[in-house]
Amino acid sequence: MAIFNVPIFFVILREAIEASLIISVMMAFTTRLGITDASVMKKLRIQILIGAVTGFILCVIIGVVLIFLFYKYSNNVWAKHEDLWEGIFSLISSLVLGLVGYYFLQLQRLTFKIESKLSARINSDNSKAKEGFMSRYAFATLAFFTIIREGVEAILLISGVVINATAKSIPLSVITGIVTGLAIGVIIYMFGNKLGVYTFLIASTVFLYIMGAAMFTNSIKFFESYVFGRSTNFDADAGYVFEIGKAVWMLNCCNPSDPANGGYQIFQAILGWTNNATIGTVLGYISYWIAVTSFYLYKGFQTKKSLKAKMQDRAVTPQ
Repeated sequence: MAIFNVPIFFVILREAIEASLIISVMMAFTTRLGITDASVMKKLRIQILIGAVTGFILCVIIGVVLIFLFYKYSNNVWAKHEDLWEGIFSLISSLVLGLVGYYFLQLQRLTFKIESKLSARINSDNSKAKEGFMSRYAFATLAFFTIIREGVEAILLISGVVINATAKSIPLSVITGIVTGLAIGVIIYMFGNKLGVYTFLIASTVFLYIMGAAMFTNSIKFFESYVFGRSTNFDADAGYVFEIGKAVWMLNCCNPSDPANGGYQIFQAILGWTNNATIGTVLGYISYWIAVTSFYLYKGFQTKKSLKAKMQDRAVTPQ
C-alpha cells in the first residue's frame, strides 16, 4: 500500500471520467455541425485535443508544485501533533470521498447537459457572427477550460487526502486513475446504453462510501488518541492510545498497525478495521451510515416530488 493510495485513485478516477466524457461529447458533436469539408472537421478535432492537452499539462504543473511545497513545509507542523492532524485530514478525506461518490451518480445525466451547452454556445457564436479568438477557437477554449476546471477540482480534492499518503504513492495512483477514468469515460459515451457501465458506477459509489465510513471512524480514533494522550501526559504520537473503560472490544491479534499483518492494514484503510474499538468509533461508523442513508432518502423524495409536479403540470397544460 506504500506505493498506491486508494482515495487518491478514486478522486482522479472521477475527474478523469467526467473530463473524458466531455471531450468525447465534443468530438462527437463536431460530426453534427453539417460540415462536409474533412479538413475543417480535422481542424476542429485538433483544436479540442490541443485545448485538452494544454489544460492537462498546466494542471500537472500546478499539482506538482503544490504537492512539493506541501511535503517541504509541513513536516515540522506535522511532527508536533501527529494524531491531531491525522484526525483532521481523515475527517476531510471522509467528506471528500462522500462528495466524489455523490458526483459519480450524476455522470449519467452529464452527456445531455454537455450537448445542450455546446449547442447553445455554437448557436450564440453563429448568431453574433464574431471573428474573435473565442469564436474562431471555441472548441479549443471549451476543451482547455473544461480540463482546467476538472484538474483544479481534482487538486483541491486530493489536498484533502494527500496528508495520509506518502509521496511515493501519489504518481501511481494518479496515473492509474487517469488511464482508467479516460477508458471508462469513452466506454460510457460509446456503449453506456448497451453495457452495464452505470452498474459499475453505482458499485464504485458504494465502495467510496465504505471507504468514507472508514475514514470517518479513523478520524474519531485519532481525535480520541490525541485527547486521551495529552490528558494523561502520554505521548500519543508514539502509538494509538485510548481509555480502556470506553473500549467495545480489544483484541491481541489482527492489529493493522503491525507491519506483519498486511491484510489487516488493507482492511483498516478500506473498511476502517481496528483491533481496539471504542464507543466513539463504533457510534461514529453507525452515524456515518445513518447520515448517508438519510441524505439519499431525502434526495429520492425530492426527485419523486419534482417528477410528480412536472407530470401534473403537463396534465393541466392545454395542448
